[in-house]
Amino acid sequence: MKLGFFGRLFLTTLTILAIPYVIDGVQVDGPMVAIFASLVLLIFNFTVKPLLIVLTLPLTVLTLGLFLFVVNAMVFALVAAVVPGIHVASFWSSLGASLLMSAVTWILNLSTDNQSGRRIIVVSGNRPPGSREPRMKDVN
Repeated sequence: MKLGFFGRLFLTTLTILAIPYVIDGVQVDGPMVAIFASLVLLIFNFTVKPLLIVLTLPLTVLTLGLFLFVVNAMVFALVAAVVPGIHVASFWSSLGASLLMSAVTWILNLSTDNQSGRRIIVVSGNRPPGSREPRMKDVN
């Protein structure tokens, strides 16, 4: 099953609505706020997060990637600062919310078609007669 943009947006919105019931210190004022926060989170994940990852790369390498959880928490806190109606009490609340978002996204990616856009090509050593190129076979 392959989810499109709106399916992922819907599940992200549901996750944002569920976060206050699981994490103390996070408050979401309603479903329209959650939809807006999902859109802002989508934009920040494509713009701000890669920039933060590059800027914190030495620290991320030093901590063997664990600092990426802090980067996710910073992005979630930034979304809460930009979107009126989402309130985060502390860094730890933001970290918990971002961990929950990461877990839901991970499960979502496992349960949906993760082969989207990827192709497996097998290259054999046999060449067609008169050709310098190896023979390729598309497995998909």
